[in-house]
Amino acid sequence: MPRFVDFYLQGRLHLDDMISRRIKLEDVNEGMEALKTGELARSVIMFDQ
Repeated sequence: MPRFVDFYLQGRLHLDDMISRRIKLEDVNEGMEALKTGELARSVIMFDQ
């Protein structure tokens, strides 16, 4: 895991590009449904929005 963190910090691993959508915690049910239907590949729950 430390190797992947280093790659990310060095800009060699582009994790941010893999996020389809950022959602609020209150929208988690809609996010899960979008994953089930294939509408999205990955969602990230943002707790500070």
